[in-house]
Amino acid sequence: MNVNNPYAQGGWFNPDNQNSINNGPWSPTSPPTPSIFGALPFSSTPKPETILQFVFTFESTILDSTVVGPRNRTYFYIVNDQPREGNTLFQDAEGRNFAVIDWQQHPVVELRDLLDRQAVSSWMPLSSDRTQRAMTARGRWYCWVPQGNTIFLYTATHASTPPTACGKLTRTDRVVTLELTASAIQVGLLEFCVVAAVLLQSGRRID
Repeated sequence: MNVNNPYAQGGWFNPDNQNSINNGPWSPTSPPTPSIFGALPFSSTPKPETILQFVFTFESTILDSTVVGPRNRTYFYIVNDQPREGNTLFQDAEGRNFAVIDWQQHPVVELRDLLDRQAVSSWMPLSSDRTQRAMTARGRWYCWVPQGNTIFLYTATHASTPPTACGKLTRTDRVVTLELTASAIQVGLLEFCVVAAVLLQSGRRID
């Protein structure tokens, strides 16, 4: 297994071995309950909706990157080893700090006024079958699910309701692209997803 692969380190999908993903059901040891997540129907087609794109550009690592969004406007800066060595700092376009990752043995994350300081493994728990990651944001649960070389973001729903795709994360050479629906932006997911994207594409262990 490629130790530099962020998916492999997280214990899930390995782009070097596309048969590595299991398609078992979600059964986390922490909320939400198994009735919330199940096998996600990738074939379901969401209703057409405006998609907004945010591009992370960097020289060597996403931990030092600039995020450019619609109308070529700079939205965020990600700066490594700030405010101290071993941290990754997130700033808005005006240079205001809004989030930080502390790369301890078990990484810790905090989003100012949005997410209390806690272990990444608590905020984005890996499913017991190691195929999906949950994420809490503004009182709701979401789910990151790899498929091929893309990681899709779904809303968490009860088993009787098909989940809705609200974003996706892709990567090419020195460029990571986050796409979110207008609805996801309106409910305030952008900052959460920017931090999640950095964690998922960092190449580091996050549990």
